[in-house]
Parts: sequence; structure tokens; C-alpha cells
Amino acid sequence: MPPNTSPDTNPLELARQLANVARLGTIAAVDLGTARCRVKTGDNETDWLPWFTGRAAGEKGSQWWPPVKGEQCMVLATGGDMGQGCVLLGVYSDRMAAPSKQADTCRTQFSKQDYSETAKGEHLLHLDKRVRFEVAEGCSITMEGDNITLQAGSTTLSIGPAQITANVDVIAQGISLVNHPHKGVQKGQALTEGPVPA
Repeated sequence: MPPNTSPDTNPLELARQLANVARLGTIAAVDLGTARCRVKTGDNETDWLPWFTGRAAGEKGSQWWPPVKGEQCMVLATGGDMGQGCVLLGVYSDRMAAPSKQADTCRTQFSKQDYSETAKGEHLLHLDKRVRFEVAEGCSITMEGDNITLQAGSTTLSIGPAQITANVDVIAQGISLVNHPHKGVQKGQALTEGPVPA
């Protein structure tokens, strides 16, 4: 350092700090417990740093989608202090390419098999195993394989490939499936007429 030059005015130190304000790198390690990651940038590896997310307001609004090792990112460090940096995710690379090449498409890739896509006025949610929609407690729709189960309190309706089952009576146009009378009843082999409302 030249004589009578403080670190705050040293041109070499200022250049280093400026270069560290924003540095491209890749995720080197992830600590899920502390929501921190380390980034390899050039020949250096950062300390444990937080990453940016969509929201971080706890129960009032939060998103959890941690980075993965090898994902390309950028470290933003106020004043060039890498120890105080935050990691900005979301830079495509040859190793981790974009999930689509189509215009007018919004696609979120959760895994190799699971994704959500909106394109050409249609929305598709594709999950390899199952999807469950839940409202409060005891009300849900679960879709998996070739079965759909609707739960509303103690009532369950199951739609399968061979049959539809329910643990309660079914009413269609006022006619009870379990308790309905028939007209035109006659002993012998004649068939009854259709059911009528109870």
C-alpha cells in the first residue's frame, strides 16, 4: 500500500471491493437448517450466505425453494464485502438449462417428472405420484394413479377405473340411490319401472 494511503482510498482495495459488488458463481453447498449456502466464484468459495426468495415474511407470506449444488447464481455484496453478501438465484447454465424454449409459456419445473405450465390459454399441473388440494381440516381432493378421492367431513366419494363408491346416500334429481320406490311392481320375471323421488 502506498505511504499515507488508507484502505478506504487505496485504488487497489477500491477496485477489489467494486469487483465484489456482484460476482457470478455456482452453488457449492447448501445448509437447509439455516437457509444458507456457499458459492464458488472464480477460485474462491464464500462463507455461508442467505439466498433471495420470493417472500420471507414468515406466516404472513413466505416461499421455500432452496438452491441445489451446481446451480448458477450471483452474489450481491453491498460495498464489496463478500462476507455480507446475499445470493441471487435463477441464472440458467449449460448444466442446468431452461425448462422450455417456447414463447408465451410460463413453466415451473419441480423435478424431472413434476412441473406446472401455462401456455396458449391452458394450464397443466403434472405430478408423477399424486396431488392433494386441502381446505381447512377434513375437506380435500386427492388424485393419484387412476383414483380420485373427495373428502368432505365424514363423507368420502371415491372414483376409480371400475366403480364409484360413497359412504353416504347419493341423491340425483331428487331420487335417492339407497332409498327409492319403484312403480309398476309385479311378481314374476317382469322388470320394474324406473325409480321415483321418495
